[in-house]
Amino acid sequence: LTKVDGGNLVQPLDHGNVQNGRLFFLQQQTHLITMKASVKRSTKNKVDTMMNGYSGSSDEEAASDSPKTVVHTVWNQSIPINQMSLPKLTRLRQLLSLRHIQDSTFAKYNVRATANGDGLIFPRYTDRVERVGVRQLKPSGLKIFRLTENRNQPGIIEETIPDSSTYVGFFGYHLVKSVDVETVLLFNEADALSVHQAAGKVALAVHDQYGPFQNQLLSLLTELIHVIIWPPPEKYNRGKLLAKSLTSTNCHLISPASCKNMRAADALALPGKGRQLITGVIKACERVEEKSLSTFDKLKELTKEYYYGYGSVSGICKWSRFSALNNYLKGFRLGELTLIGGGSACGKKTFLAEYALDICCQNVPTLWCCLELPVGRLTATLVEQFSKDAFFEENTNQRSFDYWYEEISRLPMYFAKFDKVGFTKLKDIVEVIDRLAASKEVQHIVIDDVTALQEWTLAKNGYDLNLIFSDLRRLAQNRNCHITGSMLLSKFQNSKENNNADTLQQNAVNMQAMKEADNVLVICTKKLAQDITDVEHENFLQIWKTRRGGDLVLSNYIEMNFNRMTKCYTLTVGDRALPEGTWRLCILPLVLVAMISIVVNQLYVPLPDRFAEREKMQVIETVARVLYMYPGKWLELFSTKWQLCWTRLVLNSLAWLCSYAYRSTEPQNVHIHTIMLDDVAARVYIPDKVDTDAAIVYIHGGGFVLLNVDSYDLITRHLAKLTNMITVSIEYRLAPEHKFPAAIDDCERAIVYFLRHAHKLYSINSDKVVLVGDSAGGNLAAVVTQRLRNKRIRPVLKVSCLSIY
Repeated sequence: LTKVDGGNLVQPLDHGNVQNGRLFFLQQQTHLITMKASVKRSTKNKVDTMMNGYSGSSDEEAASDSPKTVVHTVWNQSIPINQMSLPKLTRLRQLLSLRHIQDSTFAKYNVRATANGDGLIFPRYTDRVERVGVRQLKPSGLKIFRLTENRNQPGIIEETIPDSSTYVGFFGYHLVKSVDVETVLLFNEADALSVHQAAGKVALAVHDQYGPFQNQLLSLLTELIHVIIWPPPEKYNRGKLLAKSLTSTNCHLISPASCKNMRAADALALPGKGRQLITGVIKACERVEEKSLSTFDKLKELTKEYYYGYGSVSGICKWSRFSALNNYLKGFRLGELTLIGGGSACGKKTFLAEYALDICCQNVPTLWCCLELPVGRLTATLVEQFSKDAFFEENTNQRSFDYWYEEISRLPMYFAKFDKVGFTKLKDIVEVIDRLAASKEVQHIVIDDVTALQEWTLAKNGYDLNLIFSDLRRLAQNRNCHITGSMLLSKFQNSKENNNADTLQQNAVNMQAMKEADNVLVICTKKLAQDITDVEHENFLQIWKTRRGGDLVLSNYIEMNFNRMTKCYTLTVGDRALPEGTWRLCILPLVLVAMISIVVNQLYVPLPDRFAEREKMQVIETVARVLYMYPGKWLELFSTKWQLCWTRLVLNSLAWLCSYAYRSTEPQNVHIHTIMLDDVAARVYIPDKVDTDAAIVYIHGGGFVLLNVDSYDLITRHLAKLTNMITVSIEYRLAPEHKFPAAIDDCERAIVYFLRHAHKLYSINSDKVVLVGDSAGGNLAAVVTQRLRNKRIRPVLKVSCLSIY
């Protein structure tokens, strides 16, 4: 058979081109084509198929022409890139930005050349070498770049087998290992090769198609520990979409600013600094997370600002005139809303004036919003409170007034007057603040009557009222200022006025203002009935809410002593009168103290003379008699077994407390875990820095009936820490529950098992094992040593340290 091209005889057909009853033709500058291969072809690279009369079943044709068959056929007939002609390989390297890629990098990624040597094949995989092995690894897809025939204007033809709509895995996925910490994901094969060559990290190339990413692709990416996505600058939005599609919480993205608008291949081409640039770009990646989510790492500074920031807890200043408020409110803080409420004619506005004056005297710029109170009356009150002098008295003169008015005028206090009561909007107050902020900074805004706002007048229900306080608090937070306002509680509750303290307490809980206000101060009136006919009225202040302050003033109250001459208040903290019958509760502590004194006197037993540290030993001896000796004698009357259980409980608890006290105060450089040595429990203590292959086997004491491994935890910890050797403590069975020689058998089995498996367990030299025991443990160590010697068990125990007493 021959092939005719334009009437000219080309060459005879080789037998090697006939496979499975199908005939393939190889033509220079063309692809390897089957009769029904689904490969993209250019008009110049079509291959004629001369298999007239071919007969075969449709199933066989479908199987042979499947994408998988085409991929394997093209891959099997590919050649190594070193067999390509050097001019074509050089041209492909230049056009594909592969000039700086080494041949070893091509070999790792299995990059090969087409059969006719005019293109490069980049395989894609859906499996790894560590799972299937090198021999069973086969590509699931191919991406081919071919040179065009036009020599004057060389170009590249890109082909994908199978087509881009089919999932074919990643380029370089076969190199991924389960131990890889970081994996870089790119959108181009040249970029993936550049990152792997420069940074030594596993780099994958994902096929970028339009629309959402395929589920199989996302499922493979979720298996990776740490994914770093480096998209080209023009496809950054595509990279963000891929990052958001991943469910992994450890996904990072490289922005165009981090990579200086360069691809990895372009960065590698920079002379002398390509590798450092790629490594630095990978380190500068940013974590991709939802904007609504956060972690403790990101919230550290915000949390620290809450406690230690300027004015966060203690505020920017404290009260001088009303120092009693510092114990409850802690300080004057910005960004908060404070409400001062009370009934009619209780002195809310007078107290509010001195409250604001106290803050303004500490250089806090204050703005008064006079919605109801006349400005002249307010300034007159402020001058009297500032000077603490009554100017309306006949003995005062105008010079004194001028002096004090000049002094108070130096304070940073401003006044905004609104003529129409009930028609002032919150928007008007904001405009005044903005105009004043252009020249002055305002940190404290005082509203003489919150109920005089137009929004309050038009409110129809509690929800509308709640919006007013929400807007006020939002204004304080956005402008970084403190807003203080007064309000008439009876008007807010829309109920009949009642100045009783208990009624005000019940009403305050249901106030809508309590939801939004940071601090709520209530001026109440209490009645102190001295006798049937004499009734005295007195005001007092209660703090019902403080968001960041101290205790609430509920059980106690703050007395408000008003001086009518100077219009100033004095706050003193007092206590409510005790209810009837409370004196009985006061007697109970006295009775308890008397009973404890009698018991201590009966338990006291003097120690002998010349006793060292008498005070400490007196306490220890008394506690030991009370906790151990007396209960032990009582339990002995019932059963010796009960006495033994009590003794074990006391000694084990005491040893555990000593160990716990040591562990809580000293740094722990020892790791502990429990193992089984031939069905015998043992506890292993491993120091952080083991500098020897020797080990210690410790057998605790206790008369064969008391104590356990937990009781000797403190001793074995110290032994492992001081010797810097692995220490094993054996938990043998105790008498009388287990008869002799149960303890000896347990120790022998555990030691023999440890000697034989020490190297496998902890890389210990069996010839360097030291056996240590104290008290009953020393006896067990001696007996076990003699047993091992008599039985000639290997390896031989070399050293035994015994402490028998």
